[in-house]
Amino acid sequence: MIEDTLDTLNTLAQEAQSQQRATAAAELSLRIATNRYQAGSVDYLNVASAQTIALENQRNGETIEARRLNASVRLLKALGGGWDRTALRDTAAAAQ
Repeated sequence: MIEDTLDTLNTLAQEAQSQQRATAAAELSLRIATNRYQAGSVDYLNVASAQTIALENQRNGETIEARRLNASVRLLKALGGGWDRTALRDTAAAAQ
C-alpha cells in the first residue's frame, strides 16, 4: 500500500508538471487570440475556443492537485498517521 501510494504521488507530480506546461501554453494561446480579436484579424469564436481550452486545462490541473492531496492522505493513513477531529476544529477556530 505504501509503495503504491508513493508511486502514485510520483506519477501525479509528473502529471502536474506536464499539466502546468499545458495550462501555460493554453493561457498564452488565449492571450494571442484575444490580441488578434482586438486587432480585428479573427472573430470572437477563436477567443471563445481558446477560453474553453484554457479553462479545461485549469480544471485538469485542479483535478490532479486534488488527486495528489488524496494520495497524500492515504499515505499518511498507511504510515499509521491520523488526526483528531476536535484538534482540527480547535486549529480552525484559532485561525479565525
